[in-house]
Amino acid sequence: MIVLSEFQSDSKLRVLVAQPGAMSHGLTLTAANTIVWFAPITSNETYLQANARITRPGQKVNQLIVMIEGTVMERRYYQRLKDKQKVQGLFIEMVRESRAYA
Repeated sequence: MIVLSEFQSDSKLRVLVAQPGAMSHGLTLTAANTIVWFAPITSNETYLQANARITRPGQKVNQLIVMIEGTVMERRYYQRLKDKQKVQGLFIEMVRESRAYA
């Protein structure tokens, strides 16, 4: 946890790269103001909790959550996460759509 303490206290540290599951519970990272998701994850809870690390009491700046998407499916997946819906529903919906076109 030394790295996280340094990140919170040292204004020279600007980037922290971390695995979402490890960062999703019990941390305060209000020194950060941006989260970049470079790929969707399967856990809605992890997504919400990881984003909540920067939006905690003590945050003094606006936050930005960036989701890099490469396909329409990723865009829809992220939308489901943002809407707090179960991601599994997206896969069921897409299977149904693909059968309709077959």
